[in-house]
Amino acid sequence: MLHEALLCLKGLCTTSLALQRLDEIADTLFPALLAMLFDPEHKGPSEFTTRSIIINLLFMHLNAATKDIDTLPQRAKKVLG
Repeated sequence: MLHEALLCLKGLCTTSLALQRLDEIADTLFPALLAMLFDPEHKGPSEFTTRSIIINLLFMHLNAATKDIDTLPQRAKKVLG
């Protein structure tokens, strides 16, 4: 179910409006996704393709900020934080 939901989110993020909405929920979404990837109990997604979708979403979020050079460092700090 997680895999399919992430695929839908990834598909939606091909539009600028969806990327704006992604930025609005980034503070909630990305910490949760990263927590799944780096879960010490390994209860997160174990499939490579699901993990790859999460990384692609992170990349889309960061790549959308390359047009405005001031927001890129802020987004990177949020993701790394």
